[in-house]
Amino acid sequence: MNTAKISQPIFSPLVVALVLAFCVRVLPATYHFVIGTDEALYLTLAGHLAAGDGFTADGVHPHSEFDPGYPLFAALMYRLTSTLPFDASLTANDVWRIELPAQLNILLLGSLLVVPLFLLARELDARDPSFAMRAALLTATVPALALGVPNFEAASEQLYALAIWSGWLFLYLALKRRKWFWFLASGIAFGVAHLTRYEGLVSAALAVVVASVWLWNAARATREKIFPRAAWSLCLLLGGVLLLAAPYAWYQTARTGSVFSTKSIVHQLHGEALASPDPFAWEKSYAQYELVRDNPGLYPPLPIYLWEHRAQTALNYARNTLTQLRLALTSPTFLFILWLPVAILGARKFRRAQNLFLAAALAPALVFPLSVVDGRYLLPLVPAAMLWTARGLGAADEWVALHLRHHVSHFAFYISRHRVTALFLALFVTADVAAMFFIPRPTEFRTAGIALRNILAPHASVLMRKRQIAFYANAKYEFIPFADLDGVLAYARLKNADYMELDARTTPDTRPQLVYLLDQTIAPSLQVVYANQNAPRVVVYRILK
Repeated sequence: MNTAKISQPIFSPLVVALVLAFCVRVLPATYHFVIGTDEALYLTLAGHLAAGDGFTADGVHPHSEFDPGYPLFAALMYRLTSTLPFDASLTANDVWRIELPAQLNILLLGSLLVVPLFLLARELDARDPSFAMRAALLTATVPALALGVPNFEAASEQLYALAIWSGWLFLYLALKRRKWFWFLASGIAFGVAHLTRYEGLVSAALAVVVASVWLWNAARATREKIFPRAAWSLCLLLGGVLLLAAPYAWYQTARTGSVFSTKSIVHQLHGEALASPDPFAWEKSYAQYELVRDNPGLYPPLPIYLWEHRAQTALNYARNTLTQLRLALTSPTFLFILWLPVAILGARKFRRAQNLFLAAALAPALVFPLSVVDGRYLLPLVPAAMLWTARGLGAADEWVALHLRHHVSHFAFYISRHRVTALFLALFVTADVAAMFFIPRPTEFRTAGIALRNILAPHASVLMRKRQIAFYANAKYEFIPFADLDGVLAYARLKNADYMELDARTTPDTRPQLVYLLDQTIAPSLQVVYANQNAPRVVVYRILK
């Protein structure tokens, strides 16, 4: 049995991996940087937490849709920098301060993911130090993790992935060394993951199953009576999870009447809309989202909802499973086709128990198709694939080196020992850098929001499709309905909205009936307050009363 100690020399390869992870994330965190749609809401929640308002998006009503893990991290950053994103005293020159938590999320939390992967790889195979090095370097540079997803909108995934893989690392240490504090640490890590994304509880449940099976098999193999100690270990693991999950469940129940986040029902409604042949189904049914958000008691808890809609759920699950597989195979950031054969080779080099342990980390992928498919959901699962790939690359490097031994000099042979790994890393880094210049980012939203920060009154209500402009402008976001101009104006009166935003990036695909207004075709009820001169077009109208 592997009994490698964490105190073994680790700093040189780990530091190299951390530095490389940081370097490949500098461009995504700085070059043409713009806050993502969901991240704008996360940071708004963080601002209210930092201000002492509680977990709320408007300073009044408690929030129950997004999970609080990432907002808590961002709120800490705001407190440390004495920043509130909705502070009217912040000017256009201070915008970097409201973006800072998102940038640190990418640079700091994203880079730190290599630490639990490196340590776990050392535990999986202490006899081959290069395996841990390969796992850390691959995790540091694989484009899916370095870039987020093609639209660069990953937000809570960095913290979630760090927590999840810390949980799996601590669990592996607990099962091998039978130390009670590792079980507790694993449970707390999974609890942090659940506090960050709801599917963290799926991984926590699987961790309990893995620990139970492992301890049972250990007892059978040694014929020891370890039931009391095993029961205590499982209680510590579960207790660590509940330490964070139970208070959050209490909050959700008090807010919505159910332990399930309203996000779960929103996802289901969204998935059903996406499965509709009508390309505007979700845009038309947005009123359902507002009902869930503002009156969660109108919808039953997720298990009941899924059962009541079981035929539609089964159809969506089958369709989404295929979509998810196609996404993984075709996404230019996952590069699935490149490393999949090597990962299969690596899996053959692991023991069955180790493969089952890593496979358990992939289990949330079986849950996602119940609602919608999004590349961001798959990001925390990528490290498992990198561990398999690292093992396969080790075998490939050995094969290449063996066949080059008699054809190159001693120095060249030493260099060639890691030739295949070096090729993979070079391809990953090239993709990381190239993506920044080929994948568009909605920088016009940032430019418009910063300009409007000096034009709009603080917290003015603006109808728009995406949240970024409202976040940068220190305005209140309101969803623009799927309607013609008269319907939009009626909705604006209902929401007491003062402005309306349209843009070339989202309006043609989501509000085709309003596209003509991008040309500043002035209606008697509208007045232009902002229009950029360069493409993509952004126009903001004042709604005249």
